[in-house]
Amino acid sequence: MTASLELYISYLAILMAGFAFCPLPIDAPDARLASLLDQVDATVMLGAGNSESPPEWAPTSVEWINVTETSVEADHSEYSDDSRKEVVDERQQKCAYVLFTSGTMGTPKGVQISHYSASVSIAAHAAHLHPSLLQPSSATSQSTFKWFQFASTVFDPSVMEIFVTLSTGGTLCSAPRSLTLSDLETVVRLSGAGIMMATPSVATLLRPNRVPNLRVLWTMGESLNPMVIRNFAATNGRTWLANAYGPTEASVNCTLLQPFPADYRGSIIGAPLPSCSLAIVTERCNSDSTVNHLEAVPRGVTGELVIGGPHVGMGYLRMPEATED
Repeated sequence: MTASLELYISYLAILMAGFAFCPLPIDAPDARLASLLDQVDATVMLGAGNSESPPEWAPTSVEWINVTETSVEADHSEYSDDSRKEVVDERQQKCAYVLFTSGTMGTPKGVQISHYSASVSIAAHAAHLHPSLLQPSSATSQSTFKWFQFASTVFDPSVMEIFVTLSTGGTLCSAPRSLTLSDLETVVRLSGAGIMMATPSVATLLRPNRVPNLRVLWTMGESLNPMVIRNFAATNGRTWLANAYGPTEASVNCTLLQPFPADYRGSIIGAPLPSCSLAIVTERCNSDSTVNHLEAVPRGVTGELVIGGPHVGMGYLRMPEATED
């Protein structure tokens, strides 16, 4: 499923039922989709739209549910709060979702993120929302901000977009990919969204004067380019530009810099979020070249970035050696 009401309902239902979700790239070749589904070993697959039966590549052992049809036809008369399964204890290391890496460095790996890691990450991101977004409406006394959900569901920023918005009382906005890729400015403007996330490449398509409703633009995934920095610096603070960094293995983002200064290099990722720890280290080896320990390097010296804290995930799905590395 792409960004849609059915997707958001499915995520919430899956988590409340005590299971984990794993979005698949629906535009990928059938062979890859079948391989990913086999790695996940899923028992249920959800879809939406007019698909009355599962895709041909899906094994017959997997139960198929069309969320669109189920939402219309389901009988909710016997539903009650008592009928829900016990809510997963977020302190336990139970998997909340699995996202596969792109596979550019080899075989795609399924990254497992626990309920605890996801909850901590979502809370950390929510704590850094622009204050104006969280101001309550005079009519409802509740937050009324809108987040335009742009990221593909197979990338972890989508998790941040969806659950930060829902956990803070905001409204999710989305549109078909064909619209967002053809006229992003118009779609964002008509949605009335005050915040969105985009890669720096996509952010070059956004001119602040064409999206006056946009108060905050979070960028991640690439180094910020000078054009984006200049465009948003020209708003004189009307629209904040933020730059974030974090691998999928560490629950979306670990660092954030906002507002991004106009005179900074685009490669600067900012300070760690309060729930993350970062260190620049180098390996110290024994005489036989085996690694003895990691040692922090002095300021200004090149090293490897090590991430610690509750954001760090559970490891790779059914790949213990890769997890150990």
